[in-house]
Amino acid sequence: MGNDTHTVDLVQLKKMFPRTSYSSLGDDACLIDVRYDESLSFLKYPCRFDGYMAFFCVSGHIRMMINLTEFDVVENSLFVYLPGNIISIPEISDDEKKNIEFVVIAMTNEYM
Repeated sequence: MGNDTHTVDLVQLKKMFPRTSYSSLGDDACLIDVRYDESLSFLKYPCRFDGYMAFFCVSGHIRMMINLTEFDVVENSLFVYLPGNIISIPEISDDEKKNIEFVVIAMTNEYM
């Protein structure tokens, strides 16, 4: 069985957000202010990020799956994503879409 999981790298991740929502150190690291956008709908399906990320939930609430384990992500919580993990956000209600805000620090394996 092959690896059918979609993998996103840092360059692709930055392209999903308007330039005004992130600060970047070239293609090695960035800080992103994340609010719900339809460009993030790919997260309904399992995928991987090719690097490290730290997520801080500023406001809102979502359910996230990492390696098939479900987590409730709530305001003022922090979690760390390690390379190789599989992540998905199966569904986000309309109320959650309006209220969700995260700060994400993402960096490549090489930079880490």
